Amino acid sequence: MKIILSFLAVSLFAVMPAIAQVKTDVKEETTTKRVTKRDTEVRTKIVQEIDQEKDLLEVEGNDELNQNSSIKVVKDNKVEVVKDAVSKDERNVALIEKNKAKKQMDLEESIRAEKERAEMKAKKAMQEKMAAQQKELAERRAMLEKRPDGIVKLKKDN
Repeated sequence: MKIILSFLAVSLFAVMPAIAQVKTDVKEETTTKRVTKRDTEVRTKIVQEIDQEKDLLEVEGNDELNQNSSIKVVKDNKVEVVKDAVSKDERNVALIEKNKAKKQMDLEESIRAEKERAEMKAKKAMQEKMAAQQKELAERRAMLEKRPDGIVKLKKDN
């Protein structure tokens, strides 16, 4: 057992320098966008945009003092939808219903007032027409009752 453990320890120490050394720097930028409101509908959409930039510094795994190194830059862009929900804004719904009811009442009142004005105009026109007919009737009666000179006036029978 000792031989196996010592063999594993020696092989582990022998292989470690052969593996390249890697140092990683990660720069991460997260942008969160949310909530759009339209009339009675509230659309809550939370989107996270993650821009990630990884700098990998790789050094060869030998025992030299000044080793060659290489830098690799890996860029990664992720877009995650964290929440996407649609709900009703009850306060806006109530306000819209109230405004609709008020507009309907105003419209009905306007229609009623217009009808009253039309009736008054028709009544006035009817009265003017009746007055004109009465005037014309009076003129015709006066004309018919008027006799030329020399003709005796009509006597009324009692």
